[in-house]
Amino acid sequence: MEISAELKRLARVSNKAAKHIMQYMQVQEAEDNVYVLDKKIDEIERSCEELPECDLKKQLRSWIAQRRDRIKELKEEFRFTFGKKLTSLFSADGIQVKGQYPIVRVAWYTVKIDFEIGEAEVFYGPEVEKILRKIPLHPDMIYDAVKKFDDKLKSSGKELEKLLSAIHSAYERVLRIEGKQPGEKVLIIEVMNQFVMVNQTKKFKADPSKTLFRGTSRVMFSYIVHMLKKTHAAGLHLHVATFDATVDKTRALWIPEDETGEGTHYSYLSFDTDGE
Repeated sequence: MEISAELKRLARVSNKAAKHIMQYMQVQEAEDNVYVLDKKIDEIERSCEELPECDLKKQLRSWIAQRRDRIKELKEEFRFTFGKKLTSLFSADGIQVKGQYPIVRVAWYTVKIDFEIGEAEVFYGPEVEKILRKIPLHPDMIYDAVKKFDDKLKSSGKELEKLLSAIHSAYERVLRIEGKQPGEKVLIIEVMNQFVMVNQTKKFKADPSKTLFRGTSRVMFSYIVHMLKKTHAAGLHLHVATFDATVDKTRALWIPEDETGEGTHYSYLSFDTDGE
């Protein structure tokens, strides 16, 4: 019975190793597939270690070592061409890619690249707000992910007069809550929180359910304020954060100055009083 069980186990392990090897062989050994190959060779190695010591296992280990050497070469080739491809994609949109790996800037986004695991993360601003994670390390996928997010973000900055009115109403709500006078500055984060409530639909106000709730992220609010600032919205003033406040998300918000990625942390917001 023990011999039978061991034979079944060896058959199962051998079949698993053979399956992983077949899957590896079906993937072309090219730089664009390097991280897929890397994961496949890990699977093969784990299956190999389950085999008993024998000539076949030694041969398999030797084959794995050869494939790892080839994957290492492909990673070097991939790293060399990756930047050129990524730069070319964004350049076609008139966007400059700046910086050095593992961190590059694309407009007001920061792309953090991990060549070891083959993934990228994207931040809004200089690693301020993480917006995208675990993007496969392929220039086209990174470009598409950033472009899709950016298009959605920019769609939130339309109807600026309506948005300015909503932010002013939110500012007035904070003044009343905190017992302050018109013209005084208040925390920009408190204005953002009240803006979320002001910006709800009539349906939500009649039935405040989760399905009807309209959220506003920090990134979205930052972009809206940026657009208002860019158009010199009447009466709106932003007040720069102290250095200590920049690392506290309850006290400051990063807002871009332009689409090159330059920006400033602001802590307070105010409006001129009527007549000023």
